[in-house]
Amino acid sequence: MYRVAATPRPRWEELPDAVRRRTSALAGSAVVHAESVTAGFSNGFAGALSLADGRRVFAKVIAEHINPVGVRMYREEAEVLALMPRWAPVPALIDVVDADIDGEQWVCLLIEHVDGRAPDLRRAGELGRITDLTVRLARLDPCPIAGLPRIADAAGTFDRWRHVDRADPGLASYGPWLPANLDRLEGVAAGWSTAIDGTALVHGDFRPDNIIVTDASAWAVDWPGASVGAPWVDSLLMLPALAMLDGGPSPADVAASHPLLTGVDPDALDAVSAAALGYFVTSSLLEPPPGLPTIRAFQRAQAEVLIRWLRDRWK
Repeated sequence: MYRVAATPRPRWEELPDAVRRRTSALAGSAVVHAESVTAGFSNGFAGALSLADGRRVFAKVIAEHINPVGVRMYREEAEVLALMPRWAPVPALIDVVDADIDGEQWVCLLIEHVDGRAPDLRRAGELGRITDLTVRLARLDPCPIAGLPRIADAAGTFDRWRHVDRADPGLASYGPWLPANLDRLEGVAAGWSTAIDGTALVHGDFRPDNIIVTDASAWAVDWPGASVGAPWVDSLLMLPALAMLDGGPSPADVAASHPLLTGVDPDALDAVSAAALGYFVTSSLLEPPPGLPTIRAFQRAQAEVLIRWLRDRWK
């Protein structure tokens, strides 16, 4: 999908027998065939399971001893999906198990199966389907799920420039523009919390590998980072990853025509983009977390897209 390696995932047959039996019991029918997903940046199992009773479900399975961060994310996603309105363009949660299996803690989510594919922008109309998905998601305003955090409070994610070590040699690895513009980036990004605030449901990690496309529509998946904020936030934050696809458009081209972005104050777009760049740059310079060996390269690639966009916007 991206021109960056995905994290290796286990296949269904590589999961422990006891875990596969528990998953089949949760589904209510034996698994006769599994199609394992190989894309993405988690090392948990993900794939479509064909059942003996003719149904198909989508399963996500992960172990705490292998990826404690992933376990937390799966739990958070289950909570969000359980409260998602049925009319939303989001596959529904069927059931979840969070249990000790043979001495190890495992989490398994069973989710409604959508017979679709990963986005391919070389297909006619594909970008339009993704754009339409963002518009439909923006209708979840006010947010129908109580208790979610405000994205405007996510200082740990978006307020990185104020705390960056300017002597870090990793900054210079991005080329001369970044070190030369640290003061401007910090100043522009200072307005991120006001710009990003709002009352809509925000996915928080909206990008092509979290989208399923059919010939008629598109669906948003992977919801552990759900929060409340401006209805255009997901559309803006997806731009770097979207540009990384084969045939992917530049952020400038999308921002100039996207129905949720064209009316946004340019200063707000700059503030959130500069803040997101701070997150991607500083994260890319860290060691990868357990179970996510390729995430830093992916974050770096998104940072490089944003640098090019902001450099052109600020000429």
